[in-house]
Amino acid sequence: REDVALGTSPLPKTQSFFATLWDFSRPHTLIGSALCIPALHYFAAPTLQAAVAPTVLWSCLTACLPAFLINIYITGLNQITDVAIDKVNKPYLPIASGALSVRAAIVT
Repeated sequence: REDVALGTSPLPKTQSFFATLWDFSRPHTLIGSALCIPALHYFAAPTLQAAVAPTVLWSCLTACLPAFLINIYITGLNQITDVAIDKVNKPYLPIASGALSVRAAIVT
């Protein structure tokens, strides 16, 4: 990448890209989806045997993936649009702390 070669990368050298992405995604917000989606699948199943059927497990996984991606999108969008608020209330977030630029967050 040209911005890295020129030394103008939006990411500081002190934290890796993946660590910053992990912080940006706010993984603790995924806990609700990770618990609710399987629980709803199991509540809808008429028996325990039906609940652990391969098709139900597969449907659980295929429901979780987009839910996780949507959650990450929402938390990212919130950080991009609320930079000024986050600088006061949550200065440790990647954009508010300067670990990630708004431009890099939008591209990522």
